[in-house]
Amino acid sequence: MTSKTYIVIRPENKKQRKLDGKINIADGYMLVSRNKKFLIGDSSVTHIKVTDKNLIHNLVKKKVDNRFEKLLKSLVMLLISDDDTGESVRLILDQVEKFRLEIKNKYKAYLKKKELDEMAKQLVHIQKEAHMKMAVIKQKNIFGSKVEDVASVGKSR
Repeated sequence: MTSKTYIVIRPENKKQRKLDGKINIADGYMLVSRNKKFLIGDSSVTHIKVTDKNLIHNLVKKKVDNRFEKLLKSLVMLLISDDDTGESVRLILDQVEKFRLEIKNKYKAYLKKKELDEMAKQLVHIQKEAHMKMAVIKQKNIFGSKVEDVASVGKSR
């Protein structure tokens, strides 16, 4: 494979500089591709790092929002499911914690505090629902069918 030479032109002073091999940019967000390569014109590019903060914010926001929506849909389905063992509740709590840690470690620098707070509120609400469901499952396991009888008792009119 042949080595390519890159020419970097800085617009403010119109000086050209030739670079051989890799270009290292310290701060930025790495884009990922499903094919491990980006095709730009006739060239195949393996790494693209975005350095513009507004563009990074938009890319990360879109990615996180898509993952968050998928997570919410799956968590709601797990909350609705009839599971007497509590396995779905444990799965919900694990997924929420995993997503929260991933956002905290990977994307916190790129997202705004308001966006992070909104996601956190929704995740806390789902965690509370999961804990309530876990408590009901534990009560069912301890008391047997008595909890179902108490839950079905009500006014007949």
